[in-house]
Order: sequence, then C-alpha cells, then structure tokens
Amino acid sequence: MTLKIETGKSGDEIHRNITKHTLEEPDGTTKALPRIRTAEFDGIGDECPFCGSLEFTRLATRGDHMGGSPAMSRTDYGSATRALFISCKECQRRLFQEPLAGQMFDLSKYTDEQVADLVGQQEL
Repeated sequence: MTLKIETGKSGDEIHRNITKHTLEEPDGTTKALPRIRTAEFDGIGDECPFCGSLEFTRLATRGDHMGGSPAMSRTDYGSATRALFISCKECQRRLFQEPLAGQMFDLSKYTDEQVADLVGQQEL
C-alpha cells in the first residue's frame, strides 16, 4: 500500500492510500487498477479536503430482493448499496475509487496525475 501525503486547501496534510491491483486480459496483457481512499474524506457530508467544495460525483451499485409470490421487488429487504467511485465536482480529484470502477465507467475526465504517477511507480 502506498501512502501519498498532499497539501489541502487549509495547508494541512491529506493522506491518501493508493494501492494497485492488476487485471490480466485474455491476450496476456496486464492493466493496473488503482484503489484510492482519502483518509480525510468520510463521505458525501464532508467537504473536499483539496478545495472545500461540497458537490461530488458518486457512482454506486445497488442491490435489492426480487421474486416471491406475488412477484415483487423490495429495496427494504436484502438491499445493498456500495459506492464505487467518488470525486469532487470542482477540482475533479478522486476521493474514493474501487479497483474495477475504471473498467465499468469512463473515468478519464477524473484523471488525477498524482494517482497515475503513484500507480506507475509500483511494481506488478
């Protein structure tokens, strides 16, 4: 696990844990998949530690219970919602990212050079 310490809007240190997972394609090529956690960001109720914004882009999965007799879909029973990616709308910094989020969604406009540099520095 790589710990990256950066400076935020208030001049305080911001701690980001960035780990790299490797995906092997059928043709044998490999692709680096980053996992990002920003320690100073606990969720949507917090402000961005980099710029102070309160607006975010969040991509998430949602599960529910389907079936039964009569057939129905219930989100109050057996439901599961999990964030896959959160970034600041203002500064475009990635605050949280699960490794496969980049495979499921186009995250190219959220490119964070520090993240790319750190992932590139790690060995496969």
